[in-house]
Amino acid sequence: MSATPETRQPWPLTRIISGGQSGADRAGLAAGWLLGYQTGGAVPRGCRTEDGPAPSLVSVYHCHESTSSRYDIRTLDNIRAATGTLICGDTSSPGTRLTLNLCQIWAPDHWILNPRADELRQWILDRQIQILNVAGNRESRNPGIYRSTLILLQEALVRP
Repeated sequence: MSATPETRQPWPLTRIISGGQSGADRAGLAAGWLLGYQTGGAVPRGCRTEDGPAPSLVSVYHCHESTSSRYDIRTLDNIRAATGTLICGDTSSPGTRLTLNLCQIWAPDHWILNPRADELRQWILDRQIQILNVAGNRESRNPGIYRSTLILLQEALVRP
């Protein structure tokens, strides 16, 4: 039996944040922008990325610079600011391992690893995720992660 409009849960997601690195992080911001969500998140001071400074993280995606240029500081800031964290890619990379470890400490019930689109959508509904932090591999570490994460998010996060 399908839910009637009266019993269907409203879509809770309003904002997508990330740390702005190339790859999965940037796909989160792009998907949010394309789908009409608020975007933002903490990025390293100087908008530091593996490709050099990316001031568009502030001007286009409304991110804010962290007080530090260290990646681990902005990673924790975003985990703590979000009501849920999506982790995409290979968990053997140092940055993704750090994100996973910090989620297990700071948000033990509020993270999901490499889901399918339908699983991500249901997870957001079940946990009433309002602010989604998108994290994962850099493009140089996992070529194609930007594209695969963007496709996942565009499929999963279309508003009902």
